[in-house]
Order: sequence, then structure tokens, then C-alpha cells
Amino acid sequence: MPQAVLIPALTYGLPALATVGGAIIGSRASNKATDASSKANTEALNYTKEQEAARRADFAQSQQAYQRQWEAWNAQRMALLQRYGVDVSGMQAPSMSPPSSAAPALTGGSRIDPRTANALGAAAQGGQTVADILGRGAEPSQWNDWTQYGLPA
Repeated sequence: MPQAVLIPALTYGLPALATVGGAIIGSRASNKATDASSKANTEALNYTKEQEAARRADFAQSQQAYQRQWEAWNAQRMALLQRYGVDVSGMQAPSMSPPSSAAPALTGGSRIDPRTANALGAAAQGGQTVADILGRGAEPSQWNDWTQYGLPA
């Protein structure tokens, strides 16, 4: 090859070849980085889905436990109402879901300590009266615990 052709080919060809080679290497690096990022995002999404599924399972389990406790409380409430002569045959249990217009639900406006509800329900089922229930434990005149705080009763 003549020197007049070889020198311009080397002068202009090598930088062009280096540019093409650099572009290929850069493209491969970019593709690998994109793949790694995509894989990390997929793993993070899968982990989040697992955590959400576990959270929902825990919530469903606690909701079922609450439902069982609530049903036990309501059964004791109904027994107490029957004990005091309230006709509960037409009553529906209070609804835990929003009431519908077809079946209105009875709702209570205040909360009851479950221990108190259990004690009252057991006493009513055992045939005890209110006087029997109040006679248990402390005297009825000592209904408060203010003395432990240094306050007058």
C-alpha cells in the first residue's frame, strides 16, 4: 500500500475505530447497569408484596379474634337482657359493619370493659341478682380507688 494512503487511513481510521469500540463498550456497560437496576427494582417490589401479604394476614387474624371476642360479649349481653326480662326474640345483634336500611342494628353509645361484661354475664347466667353481684368483693360504698392517690373518698 502506498504511504499516501496508509497515513491518512491510520490518522483518521484509528480514532474512528476507537470511537466505535468505546461506544460498543459503553453500550454494554449501560445495558448491564439497566439490567441490574431492573433486577433490584423487581426484588424490592417482590419483598414489598410479601410484607403486604403478611400484614394483611396478621390483620385478618386479629380481626377474627376480635370478632370472636365481640360475639362472646354480645352473647353475654343478650343473656343479661333475658335475665332481666327483656324480650330479645325480635332483637338483632348489633352489626359490626355499617348498618343497612333494610336491617337497622342496635348500637351502644359507650364502651364496656370486657372483664365487667364477662362477670355480669356469668352472674346473670348463674341466676344471681344485682344485689348478689354488688355483694361480691369490696363494699358498695368503696366504689372508687381515690384513697390510693391520697384523695378523700
